[in-house]
Amino acid sequence: MKKFLIVFMILVLVLLMIPAVTYAAPNKATYLEWNYQGEKSGYFMKTGSGIVQAWLYDHPVYGDARVIYKPVEKFKNAVEAGCDESCLNQNTDWKAINLRNAMKTEYKEAFDEIFLYKTYVLCIYEM
Repeated sequence: MKKFLIVFMILVLVLLMIPAVTYAAPNKATYLEWNYQGEKSGYFMKTGSGIVQAWLYDHPVYGDARVIYKPVEKFKNAVEAGCDESCLNQNTDWKAINLRNAMKTEYKEAFDEIFLYKTYVLCIYEM
């Protein structure tokens, strides 16, 4: 009976945590839309260190994906360090201007507040 009660409590805790984990990322992030091979959207959040995290939905190649942008200007070893092995794709010379040019007009100001640097190491992960 004790085992059943413990398993039940763990199951309830896990079920209660799923919505918090699923919806926590976009709550403090900025929603942006852009056009590149069709309409795209995602939530972007800049950390205190200048790293930008993004949650993209319906990416044409990766589906729902989490993206990390490390500013090369701020992190001198970002290019050498690259991304970890769970990364689906990386680009060590990603330019923020390319996404800004595709950004819908009403989102460009918010984009400029998030992306301050010119070149980033981009790491794409499965969400």
